[in-house]
Amino acid sequence: MLKKLSQFFIYFIFFIIALIYFIPKASAYYFLESKLKTYDIIISSEVICDKALCLGVTNADIYMNSLKLVHVSEANIHLFIVYNRMNLNNVTLSAIAKEFIPLNIKTVLVSYSIFDPLNVKASAIGDFGEAKSTYNIFNGELHLELTPSKLMQSDYASTFKYLAKTEQGDYTYDKNF
Repeated sequence: MLKKLSQFFIYFIFFIIALIYFIPKASAYYFLESKLKTYDIIISSEVICDKALCLGVTNADIYMNSLKLVHVSEANIHLFIVYNRMNLNNVTLSAIAKEFIPLNIKTVLVSYSIFDPLNVKASAIGDFGEAKSTYNIFNGELHLELTPSKLMQSDYASTFKYLAKTEQGDYTYDKNF
């Protein structure tokens, strides 16, 4: 009985890995891109590389309403069925945001799990410090927690009027969309 159960788990794990390996990741990316287009969000100039367990995207420019908002040097999109993750590296914001926040973001991690299906979680590290956020899909609530860097505190002090300070010295931002 134990031998059959272990054999089942080995075959099941092999099936899941094969499913992830053979899933059409580029097609999923183009589907997402077409859905974003309905919100007037365009991703252009990107180079797509279908890797074994993830989809690599390099040099992507993201536009909204014909304004360039973000340049992403490297992105890796992992579709693991029960847990999906997107890693963004070397993100540069548009000069439009220069008055509110430093433009360079080192890393961004966005994740979604079927075990918490209503929330999309994100974390970022950059010249602004560290940020963690949760977006509730059901009611459109965004909650952001910011641990600002010294650069952010000294050069972008006007941004803090939009944020609420916590007892620990961090800042939060809540918005409904």
